[in-house]
Amino acid sequence: MHANIYGFGKWVDYDIEFTSESAIIIYGENESGKSTLQKFILFMLFGLTPKQRDFYRPKTSGKMGGRLTIIDPTAGKYTIERLDEVRNGAATCLTADGNEHDEEWLKDRLNGMTYGTYQSIFSFSAFDLHALKEMKEDDLGEVLLGIGLTGANNIYSIEKKLDNQIGELFKPYGKKPMINQQLDTLNERFSNLHTFKTEEALYREKKAKATFLTDEIKAMQETIQQEKKNLFSIEKHQHALPIIHDYHHYTNQLVSYPAEIDFPENGVNRLEKINEKLLPLTSELAVWKDNQKQYQKKIATLKEELEDKSVYDHGQEILRKKEQYKQNEKEFERLQIAINKRETQISTGLNELNTGLTAADLASLDIPFYIENTWNQLKNDANQLHLEKSQMQQERNQAKQQRNYVINQQQEIEEGLLSEERYYELQDKMNEQRQYNIVQKLKLESADKRKEWEKNKQAKEKNSKSILLTSMLLSLLVGIVGIITDSTLLFYLIPLFLIIGFVQWLWGKSTIKDIENMLLQEDFQAPAFQITNEEKEEAEKLLALHNKSENELDSLKEQVKAIDVQFIKMDEKRRMLEEREEQLNTRIRAQYETYPFLQEVEISYWPEFFHQLKQLVTLDRERQQFYEEFNQLQDIQKVFHQEVNRFLQSKNGENPTTSMDHSFEMVEQLTNAYQTAIKQLENYANLVEENNEQQRVTKQKMDTYKKEITALLEIAQVETVDEFYRKSKQLEEKQEIEATITKSLDQLSVTFSQASLKNLLEANPDQDELEVAHQQSQSKIDQFETDINEKRHQLADVNATLKTLESSESLSETTHRFQMETEQLNKHAKQWAILKTAKEMLALTKRNYRDKYLSKVIDRTSNYFKKMTGSTYLKVYAPIGNKPFQVEANDNLRYTVNELSQGSIDQLYVALRLAVSEIMSDKHRLPFIIDDAFVHFDTLRTKRIIEIVEEIAEEQQIIIFTCKEEVVEASKNAEIVRLRNTIRIN
Repeated sequence: MHANIYGFGKWVDYDIEFTSESAIIIYGENESGKSTLQKFILFMLFGLTPKQRDFYRPKTSGKMGGRLTIIDPTAGKYTIERLDEVRNGAATCLTADGNEHDEEWLKDRLNGMTYGTYQSIFSFSAFDLHALKEMKEDDLGEVLLGIGLTGANNIYSIEKKLDNQIGELFKPYGKKPMINQQLDTLNERFSNLHTFKTEEALYREKKAKATFLTDEIKAMQETIQQEKKNLFSIEKHQHALPIIHDYHHYTNQLVSYPAEIDFPENGVNRLEKINEKLLPLTSELAVWKDNQKQYQKKIATLKEELEDKSVYDHGQEILRKKEQYKQNEKEFERLQIAINKRETQISTGLNELNTGLTAADLASLDIPFYIENTWNQLKNDANQLHLEKSQMQQERNQAKQQRNYVINQQQEIEEGLLSEERYYELQDKMNEQRQYNIVQKLKLESADKRKEWEKNKQAKEKNSKSILLTSMLLSLLVGIVGIITDSTLLFYLIPLFLIIGFVQWLWGKSTIKDIENMLLQEDFQAPAFQITNEEKEEAEKLLALHNKSENELDSLKEQVKAIDVQFIKMDEKRRMLEEREEQLNTRIRAQYETYPFLQEVEISYWPEFFHQLKQLVTLDRERQQFYEEFNQLQDIQKVFHQEVNRFLQSKNGENPTTSMDHSFEMVEQLTNAYQTAIKQLENYANLVEENNEQQRVTKQKMDTYKKEITALLEIAQVETVDEFYRKSKQLEEKQEIEATITKSLDQLSVTFSQASLKNLLEANPDQDELEVAHQQSQSKIDQFETDINEKRHQLADVNATLKTLESSESLSETTHRFQMETEQLNKHAKQWAILKTAKEMLALTKRNYRDKYLSKVIDRTSNYFKKMTGSTYLKVYAPIGNKPFQVEANDNLRYTVNELSQGSIDQLYVALRLAVSEIMSDKHRLPFIIDDAFVHFDTLRTKRIIEIVEEIAEEQQIIIFTCKEEVVEASKNAEIVRLRNTIRIN
């Protein structure tokens, strides 16, 4: 088989050859194009839909399609060509004789094989391995039948469809199926028919009774309406009775009050508001008068105790300088602490450095700004030099160890190599074995050709004789026609037909003889010498080990050379480090001359030493500055202390105190006393003035309120406030009674008319009489409603019967509908019987087909499974009923498929698929495609399955797509194709 890909997925303009007589393994990593290549083969054989072709249209080419050349045992060699843009992807087949055929011709060559059938019989992958656990007896039968007939699930789909259709027609206990519903409908129709016949005689009697009940109900309803009006009137009187009683009660109270009562509007509220405002004013006036006397006494006392103003001014000046004095005292303490702290830090720092430096040396020490970078650079260079020297020594030691190890490995491998005589001896044995295998294969092919020629020879001889006989018959027939028609032209055709027949017969015999001579001349001489399989395997193993050892030896020699080069580079690096070390020592000695104390410090600590030394110099500068500030503050504080002592001595005649805080307190007491007296005099003067003004305003407000109270008493025609309140209360009570009477009348006027209301107030009915009348009226209404309900029930029953009788137009119509429903039932029953029969026939076909092929499939499966498991399991048993697959181990124990390991389950499924495809595909000789079905197998299982595949490949072409290197390594005879940038499959 040869394929030329114009463009398909990632493959563009590639040629592929499938000419190997053994299995073909196509190896490639993920995304290498294996699945696309497999899809191209199926596209060439069976085609793809437009949507599927669009998915595989190349991104880098406008062409989509290709060619596939096939060698058919019966049709010979022909080429299939498919192009997406030509005839909608239909196939064009070119045969060796130059003829061109269409898609239908290809389908005939494939014996009706379809895409689905091919994938079910000749293709499977790792994704199918999970199906075995759940497979039962019926499932296996469906697999055999489906694969053998259609290659898909068509049989199962048909059976499922039949079950659905039968279920839609009838179920023994169902309600929704058509026959069940039809039976329910017939029962209902029959019941209605019987009812109509029984009730037809009662129609007139029911009609008369209905009229009588209607009249009685109408009369009772009129009586109830009249009685309800009476009941409503009674209920209104009952609801209004409490309001009527209140009306009479308040009317009697109103008679005891005067007809007219004079009183100012809101008089009480107005009076109370005036009193509320007047009372505080009275109290306030008394307080103002008492305060006036107290203020005048205080003013006289303060004027007698007041000091001279010049003393106060001098004291204020001293107090203004107090804050500055306090701040100077704090600054004095801060400076003292700072000086002590700097001295302590300097002493501690010098002791920590331990280099011989003193505090006096710090004053004269000069450290430029750039010296820090210089010392840092010296430290880094020294550390880097030390690190490189250590690293170089470590690398040198490792290189020595590595070189010794490689030399030892080299010696061990040289000791294990084959001798030159032994190597060539094994090579000669392998070449002779290959020649022997080729000759044996050619002999088998020659024998097959002879068998095939024997079949073709008989057919050719038969055809030659048939043509000769036909020419003779035609000559005879033409002669007879010529005699009858007396046509001379027909007589010329007689020898022509005879010559053609004899020439064809002679040429056929000559051709057959030449072919037989050619076949007899084919004689393949095999070498006389042949080695056993054990010797072959041993030779292959020894040669492989020898070649592998030689490759390793060459690699080790290259490693020794690389290590020697490393030694040369390390010597050069050592000389460079020594030069750098000498330069560094020169720079360090220059620093010792400038700063002798550095000789006491390791160079790795110079940066840290610089920072500490820089800090000590800074501290010494700060200490000197603090001493200067301390002396200045001390002089200022002394002058101020003398001034304060003189002030206190002139005022109190006392000796100066030693405490400045106490002196400040005395000065502050003198100034505060003077300032307090001045403020008190001002405050009391202001208070006196304000007091006079408040007394005047309060008296004016009180006069206004008194005039308003007098006016209110005159309107009420009373002389005192108590009489005013009594008259106010009398007016409120009368107004409340009048409002209550008006409210009662308003409530009653909503329910009753004016005339009815007047009569009702005059009558003043009794509660007990109204209650008795209400109960009697309600009892009559309840009785009438009970009677009406009973009559309505009777009328409803009668009307229902009449409606049923009237709804049926005629008894004959009901009978006709009953007959129609019966015919519909018979129709559904007939359809159900047909479907039931079809299902039984399909089940019988499945059983027969399964029984015919099952034993062969299971025997072949057992054989393959035994080889795959290394005789751990000897026999496979097909599912029985709902029981799954069983296997028999070499200890005669049986295990279900669920009790096996996942690897054994996968092996069993692969064995089953190989057996099914081999048994069911006698008439189809298409390539068998396996897509990474061994991805979960270990190395041993992979090796065994590959051996079985190579055995099957002798009879049928097998193509394995895989991404596992183990599959490639397990193969001995298969052709290996590794997918890279270019592809050649042989």
